[in-house]
Amino acid sequence: MENGQHFLIKTNKIEEPELPKSGMTNFNFLIGNGIYSIAKNTSELESGKSKLSNLFAELNEVITQIRLKSGG
Repeated sequence: MENGQHFLIKTNKIEEPELPKSGMTNFNFLIGNGIYSIAKNTSELESGKSKLSNLFAELNEVITQIRLKSGG
């Protein structure tokens, strides 16, 4: 995966992760000094229009591989 450091610039520090709103995808980054989050429109992520589209695709692949290996 790409180095996620450059994604942190546009995030907000949060106390606790929340479920995404309808049509949105949350990215939560857990680092040494807390949790940082950013929400993006899922359709923009899927269509490649977001700067986070590559990360979204890579994370989807990771989740798919976990499901395949766990029988889910």
